[in-house]
Amino acid sequence: MEQTQPRPLLVLSGLFLIALAVRGIYFIELSQIPYFDTVLSVYDHSNFDLGALNFAAGDRLAMSPNNSYSPLYKYFLGSLYYLFGRNFYVVYGLQFTLGALGAVLIFLIGKKLFDVRVGYLAFVGFSLYSTEIIYEGILLRAAFITFLGILSFYMLIRLRESPTPLMLASCALVLSLFFQSRPNTFLCLPFVIFYIHKYVFEIWEPQRRLKGWGMFLVPLFLSFIPLLVQCFLVHGRFVSFDSSGSTAFMAGNYIDYPGVGFDPSLLTLFQQKHQMENLSPVSFIFQQVMNDPIGFLKMIWRKLYFYFNDLEGASNLSIYLYLENSRILPFMISHFFLFSSLGLMGVVLAIQKRLQFYSQHMRMKSLPKQIFGLSGEQNRHLYKIYRNMKVELG
Repeated sequence: MEQTQPRPLLVLSGLFLIALAVRGIYFIELSQIPYFDTVLSVYDHSNFDLGALNFAAGDRLAMSPNNSYSPLYKYFLGSLYYLFGRNFYVVYGLQFTLGALGAVLIFLIGKKLFDVRVGYLAFVGFSLYSTEIIYEGILLRAAFITFLGILSFYMLIRLRESPTPLMLASCALVLSLFFQSRPNTFLCLPFVIFYIHKYVFEIWEPQRRLKGWGMFLVPLFLSFIPLLVQCFLVHGRFVSFDSSGSTAFMAGNYIDYPGVGFDPSLLTLFQQKHQMENLSPVSFIFQQVMNDPIGFLKMIWRKLYFYFNDLEGASNLSIYLYLENSRILPFMISHFFLFSSLGLMGVVLAIQKRLQFYSQHMRMKSLPKQIFGLSGEQNRHLYKIYRNMKVELG
């Protein structure tokens, strides 16, 4: 009797349930410690919590004591408060579910870009990553942003396979939520534009390509408007979703920075000492590089040293408190440097693989795009075959 392959849906369901079960065990454990429903005013959690409560009570601006953070997560949280009350079981349960779904998407991404073995390894890594699971059980936007980032990546891969108007608009809206969750994610936008231009619209006719860009960019930028209006009403000036970004960036990128932790008071002292109080982030970095390039490189080295030695300084949240008060988390993967190291190795291996096929790719590219004696439609089909061969070669 022939052995049949398990149905993809069954495999995906099984992976989802495994990731959810891991989170469920920790969820039960988390509900029995004080961190579960303790939201102190000194925590960043408090701003999201109060903003969500105000939104659920009718405040459309979702005001909180500190409105410097992007309000998207407050609206997400406030919607849950409006529907279910201030119920941490619902909030954390949904965030753990999104985390389990993210693990399945990680499997699909690894399988699509590499092979099924990479997909399973990526799934195991994400499913058992204790730091991710900890943040899924906290009223912070970190896990929320992570899920949106994974979903955006997966949809961009699918967009290449199925560049329909609906898929273009859907991809744009998911990316919009990802960008609105934290403005530094806008650094991904140039790469997204390049990817779509190079790999999605590559063989489209000019007129169709123009329409395609419209179907992608118009929903992307129009969906920014509601949150930008909210930020303008709250701050009285234009704010690109989050007004805390420049301070956070400079607080971790000045010459005297110890390499770990977050202390804005040290940044203030440094700015006063060197008369850099009113500089923009770009000017702040440029002036330091010009004045003391060696000192700036030493600061970068300190950050890399602590990062690759697995040290996370406590600000108003310490993941080590959660690790120490858990029986299951210490058995998971708690070394965040491991993922970055594996990521760098993946980049090197991907480049190596691409170089192996470079000569074949160049020979294929030398094929004429227009062959005498074939119609325009036949040539387009021929070029599509050529393009698919390029994809197979990496």
